[in-house]
Amino acid sequence: MLEDMFEFDVAFFPCANSRTLLVFLPSRKSEKAKSIVPYYPRISWAQELSAEVNCLYLSDPFALDSDILPYGGSWFIDSKGVLCLQHLSAIFNKMCMDNFDNCIFYGSSMGGYAAFVLSTLVNNSMAICECPQVYLMDHPDSRGCCNARGIVGYASGFDLIGFVPDSVARSIQVVSSIHDWHLQAHYFKFIEYIKKINTKTRISFTFFADTRYKCGHVPLERCDALRYIHGALKACES
Repeated sequence: MLEDMFEFDVAFFPCANSRTLLVFLPSRKSEKAKSIVPYYPRISWAQELSAEVNCLYLSDPFALDSDILPYGGSWFIDSKGVLCLQHLSAIFNKMCMDNFDNCIFYGSSMGGYAAFVLSTLVNNSMAICECPQVYLMDHPDSRGCCNARGIVGYASGFDLIGFVPDSVARSIQVVSSIHDWHLQAHYFKFIEYIKKINTKTRISFTFFADTRYKCGHVPLERCDALRYIHGALKACES
């Protein structure tokens, strides 16, 4: 079974008529969600989406580790300070080679960070990344997580910039409100970096202003998120 390829909690919703895999990565837990184990943000969408695409929800493998509990998530960094997304990418590359023609990663904040990294490592994949952290030391919770895992100073091996030059992704889309503080702390600097390098991956940025969203670091509402997902599914057909 597909679930047996992972050493932590996942939830799989198959679609017999699809050769595309849509992978949901978890955001950090809010205070209200800290008691939920395993934690699968947006799992309520699975019934609708699995009618047209295979849906796989990943939990945070280290969510219950005591040293990262105050920060709501592990950013997929294990207790030895190793980013486990490289290991997961090998699983997805094999999975896609054997079972799927297309793979789309989706996540918000910490999940957006993970979706971006995984996509750069999984051949011809796509990613939709809501307000991801680019520089882990420039976000209070990801910085706290890194410090708890023994990573101090500049986290060069973990920041998104390190994964762009050799990316094997087909396309990566970053989506954020203009009222998210990540815009100045992360994205402007990231865009300037991308302009200076060569990458085979199409990386796009969508910044929006919408009165339905409060100012700050907020995820997309269901209707908007599904629009991006359906756009990616349509792109898989071309």
